[in-house]
Amino acid sequence: MRFVEFYENGYGISVINNEFSYGTELAVLKGTEDKHEICYDTPITDDVVGCLDPEGLDRTIKAVKDLPSLNNKENE
Repeated sequence: MRFVEFYENGYGISVINNEFSYGTELAVLKGTEDKHEICYDTPITDDVVGCLDPEGLDRTIKAVKDLPSLNNKENE
């Protein structure tokens, strides 16, 4: 399973769960559907978040949605 979604703040998520992952894993992305990369410098994680249960996945997705806009960070 793979799920990718992007938010208005310029961040997104990639969620995977397969035979090679550590359970359900979430990576924070920055960019757009057309051009993005994994973001390793958020308060959420400096890598991917693994072994997520449904509640942990929901909390992490909410935390990504609540991150300050990348546009604001670039203007600081």
